Amino acid sequence: MMKNKLKMLFAYFRAFKSKSIHATYSMDLSYIEEQGNFDNGEKTIRPQELMVEIVEELIGLYSYDFHSYNNYNNDEYWYLDIIINPFENKIIFQSECNYEKSEDFDKELKLDSLDKHSQTFIEEVFNEYDLHKLEMSFYGRWGDGEVIDIEFDNRINRVKSDEQFWVVTYNIMKIFEGKYWNEDTGITGDITIIGDDIYVEYKKLYTELDQTELNLVITPDNVKEK
Repeated sequence: MMKNKLKMLFAYFRAFKSKSIHATYSMDLSYIEEQGNFDNGEKTIRPQELMVEIVEELIGLYSYDFHSYNNYNNDEYWYLDIIINPFENKIIFQSECNYEKSEDFDKELKLDSLDKHSQTFIEEVFNEYDLHKLEMSFYGRWGDGEVIDIEFDNRINRVKSDEQFWVVTYNIMKIFEGKYWNEDTGITGDITIIGDDIYVEYKKLYTELDQTELNLVITPDNVKEK
C-alpha cells in the first residue's frame, strides 16, 4: 500500500535529523526529464534507490493533478519542487513553469526614417485611397509574422495582399528593435500612420519561470492508492 510506503519514506528521512528535505525534478509534459538532487539546505543527501522509487511513484500517481496547474502554452518543460517534512509526516509538491509576459512600449518616428521602398509604398496607399489615417495590427515571432488587421480611416480594408504592409511593419520594428525582432517569442502591436507621423504601440514578449498555484500536501492519511 502507498500509505505504508510513505510511512517508510518519512521514517527513512527522519534519520537525517532534518526538519525539511528538498528536491527539484526537471519534468517534460509527460515524464521525468531529470531526477532532482535531495538536500537539507546544507548538504546533498543521496537517498536509497527504494526511497527515490517511492517519490517517483508518487509523482506518477499525482501527475494529472500537477498538469492541471501547469501552463504549457510556451514550454513543455517544467519543474516539480518536492519538500519532505519527515517529522510532520508530510510531503509537499509545488511547481514552476514558463509563463508569457510582456513589456509595453510607445514609440514614434517620421515616415522619412523608413527605407525608400517602404516610404514609396505608404505614400502610394495614402494617395490611392485618399487617406488621413492608416492603422495596422501585427505580430512577429519564431522568425515569422503577419499583419492581422488593416484599417483605412477606421474602416477595415480587405486588401488583396498584405505582403507589402508586412514589409513596412518589419522595417518599422527593425528600427526600434533590430532585424531579429521577430525571433523567439517576438512582439505584437499596433501601428498608426497619419501623414508623415508613425505611432507604434507594442508589447515585447518573453517567457519567465514562475511559481504555479500548486501546493499539494500528501500524508499517509490522504495519499492515493493505485
